Amino acid sequence: MVTGQAVRVTSNRPAPGPRRLLAITVGAQAVIVLPFTGLAAMAVQIRDDIDFGDSGLGLLLALFSVGALLSSPAVGFLIERVGPSTGLRISVAITAIGALGLGLLARSWWTFAAFMMLSGCAAALSEPATNLWIARAVPTRRHGTALGLKQASGPLASVVSGLFVPLVALTIGWRWACVMMAVMAVGLLAVVPAVVTEPRPESRARPTAIEHRLPLALLMTAAFFAYLGQVTMQVFFVTGAVERGTREGVAGILLSVGSMAAVGTRLAIGVSIDRRPRSLLRLVTLFLVGGSASCVVLAFASPIVIVVATPLLFAVSSGWPGLFHLAAIQSYPDATAKVTGLVMSGAFAAVLIGPITFGAIAGASFAAAWVAVAACYLIAAAVVAAARVRLRATIGAAQLRAQAIS
Repeated sequence: MVTGQAVRVTSNRPAPGPRRLLAITVGAQAVIVLPFTGLAAMAVQIRDDIDFGDSGLGLLLALFSVGALLSSPAVGFLIERVGPSTGLRISVAITAIGALGLGLLARSWWTFAAFMMLSGCAAALSEPATNLWIARAVPTRRHGTALGLKQASGPLASVVSGLFVPLVALTIGWRWACVMMAVMAVGLLAVVPAVVTEPRPESRARPTAIEHRLPLALLMTAAFFAYLGQVTMQVFFVTGAVERGTREGVAGILLSVGSMAAVGTRLAIGVSIDRRPRSLLRLVTLFLVGGSASCVVLAFASPIVIVVATPLLFAVSSGWPGLFHLAAIQSYPDATAKVTGLVMSGAFAAVLIGPITFGAIAGASFAAAWVAVAACYLIAAAVVAAARVRLRATIGAAQLRAQAIS
């Protein structure tokens, strides 16, 4: 395992510590997804102004993912060249432009769609940039905690978006909320330090993304099926719980409670891994099997069981992303940004395809839709297990080559 890298700053300011870097990372990740979560939260106000229906709203949300999906395979290579700090600055700047465009220039569905796709490109840039930043600037013994904190940024964005509705959208208008998103992004630009990290020493004891493509392809496939399950569960949990007989107000509260349980699990498991290292992909496999069981509960359990079990359902079905990203970083330490960009292409594809597919199946049977999602979690678990076996074999071969060279 490669140790954390020292940080060299090109300006005269002192080097930022890992805590400040983590705070900026979490803030940036949250702001970058605000156009997506904000659109979902303020949909009623936006539709009244621009005049598009539910199908138009769904397509706009999908276009955010399209922008991210089209950008994701290439952005990792860009981040490796320009560095994580520059990459994060570009991502935040694109977010500011996209949010400002939504607030001031989006007067039709088509202009709204263009700025949503642009915002999706920013989301694709941010993932490899922040992962590479963590890999290089945060000590290795704190990577689990750092990635757990990073993965808490999504729920944080949902909280901010929810507050925009009563405080801004219903008082001075949704366009001002978009302007505020842009202001937040510009504020982040001012605090992202000009960090330049020294190149990592070549590590021949680990595979590279170019030499060993099969494990990487397996990780991309696993990300698709795993994120398909997680995103679908988050999007349709309330509707599915109501379908099983839970009251609408109670289902909304349960979603908030479950989301907080997921955040707590991600943080706790990250701290635990830092204190006691274990097989990351094996833990991911166990979480994914738990996610499959959670979907079966949502398909067939009574309302009272769903109410009682919701924190556990979200904890086991949504606690794995930090572990998954950490496993990718540790498996390919010399190509962190490239691997992140490629793996996240599978995740963005899942965000695009998952809700559409679930909705089509749920039109006939919600139970069948949840069973299909449970099957996706199981497929992801099987692919992660296969990736673990292949990575162990390729790492062993790399270690033998290193010994022969030495």
